[in-house]
Amino acid sequence: MATLDEINPAHVGEDRIGVQLASSDAPLANTPIRVDFSYDKADPEGVVLPLEVIVSGPDEFSDEREFRLLRPSSIEFDPPSAGSYLVLIREKFHNRWQGRLTFEVEGDPLTSTSTGR
Repeated sequence: MATLDEINPAHVGEDRIGVQLASSDAPLANTPIRVDFSYDKADPEGVVLPLEVIVSGPDEFSDEREFRLLRPSSIEFDPPSAGSYLVLIREKFHNRWQGRLTFEVEGDPLTSTSTGR
C-alpha cells in the first residue's frame, strides 16, 4: 500500500521557478513590463509542460497564458493602471512547481477602462 509521501511528495507545489522583473526601473502604468523566468531550482528533473502564466492586477485586470510547446524565458504585458500586480507561473500537472512575484506599478490609478470613458 502506498504511503502519503509516495502519493503526494513534499516537493509538490514548491516554489522552484524564479520570477523577476527584467528592469530595475520602477514599473509604470501603460508602459510594457517584461518579467523573466528561471528554471534552475527545478533541476535536475526540470519543469514539465504545459505551463500556465497568470498576471493579475487592480480593476480586475487579468492576463492568462498557457505554454504547451516550450517554456517561456519571459513575458511582456502592459499594465493599464497603477497598483499591485501578481505574476504567477506554474506547472499545470506533474509536480505543480510554481513561482510568483508581486510588485507595485506607479502611475495614474484611473484609466479609461476604470472610469467608463
